[in-house]
Amino acid sequence: MKKTTFASLLSCAMITTGACGLDPQWADPELHEQTMKLREQYTPQLAGQWYRIGEKDTRKFYVSINFKADGTMTAIEKMVRRDTVMVNGQPTLTDWETVMDDTTHTTWNLYINRDTGNGNFIYRMHISHVYDMLFNGIKGDTLHVSGFYGFRYLLRGDVQPDF
Repeated sequence: MKKTTFASLLSCAMITTGACGLDPQWADPELHEQTMKLREQYTPQLAGQWYRIGEKDTRKFYVSINFKADGTMTAIEKMVRRDTVMVNGQPTLTDWETVMDDTTHTTWNLYINRDTGNGNFIYRMHISHVYDMLFNGIKGDTLHVSGFYGFRYLLRGDVQPDF
């Protein structure tokens, strides 16, 4: 019994010691290299303030994101809504009611996934604990995204909503 226990402990020690000598390797070095190039190219362009305001008759939505080059960010989201009610037989809009007014401090990062269907790269932006969206690039003062509240783009600037 003692010999079996000793042999088991010795085997575990040898395996553990042997595993420490290996250098870690990326599962897909090409993908890692492409991700690093993406970050190099777009992080300086992304750094700064971006916003979007969406308005309809009964809803208004505002988002402002301050991406920092160190990978941290602050997002402000605000939504107001109102209903249509009947007053003396006439449809009447109620006063605006705030349904969301949140500020989130978190981290962000760009990365690339390889689409398994056709081998194309998919560029993603991950905002920790909040969003994971497609990143479609930056043209001038427009940040093109998909999967972000239905918005297809954000605009550069520090604009405040009137609600």
